[in-house]
Amino acid sequence: MSVTTQELDEFHSYVQSRLVQSDPPESLQECLDQWRRERDEEDVVNEIRIATTEIEAGMGLPLDQATRRLRDELSWYGRTR
Repeated sequence: MSVTTQELDEFHSYVQSRLVQSDPPESLQECLDQWRRERDEEDVVNEIRIATTEIEAGMGLPLDQATRRLRDELSWYGRTR
């Protein structure tokens, strides 16, 4: 993954905000790890929102149909059960 200028700017802003807190990070690595965790959490929340919107719009499958489709796909690869 290549780093973009926007990502670098976002990280820089994040580090600056963390440094002025009463409990600043002990290292730059700790700060980077926390920043990545928070970004991953945001991505998951956004994916859940998208999925919820799709389900509410009738674009989802009932569980039994989804399970059947997954089993069919896995058996195609020779992975039944």
